[in-house]
Amino acid sequence: MKDFFNKYKQGFDIWMLAGVVLVLLPEIVYACIPAFSGLFPYKIPEIFSRIFQAAGCFLLVFFVLREPPEKKPFFDSLYLTASLALLLDYTAWILFFCGISTFGVVIFLKVCPCIFLLLVSFEKKHMLAAIPLAAYSLISIVSFCIAVISGGVAF
Repeated sequence: MKDFFNKYKQGFDIWMLAGVVLVLLPEIVYACIPAFSGLFPYKIPEIFSRIFQAAGCFLLVFFVLREPPEKKPFFDSLYLTASLALLLDYTAWILFFCGISTFGVVIFLKVCPCIFLLLVSFEKKHMLAAIPLAAYSLISIVSFCIAVISGGVAF
């Protein structure tokens, strides 16, 4: 376990900060507009989901590997898939803000940020951040599925 933590050092990754800001920007806009509601019906799982999301994002930005993984071409890496997930996330947010809140749009709103953050942490081989991000993804998606099944989310 000690070797696991010795692989990381405190640092700052400007590209990870940019990626985290890109993922969180629509959610911040959503939180600032009181007219939109009902996307997150259960508060307790959502609070824990946000705690794990913040912890994972913090670890991605402020803790870096002592020996970074080898550089791969952009088109041969998980970054391309993560970029697609980010594009789908922004498309879903635009549709949501335009008043289209179908089941598919809401699914993309919940799944795409999880996919983006997990893929980036896997690509950077940053398992310290992948653990809370996996918990964030699991809590977020399971609570959403429960809300859909129980009728707590209106489309």
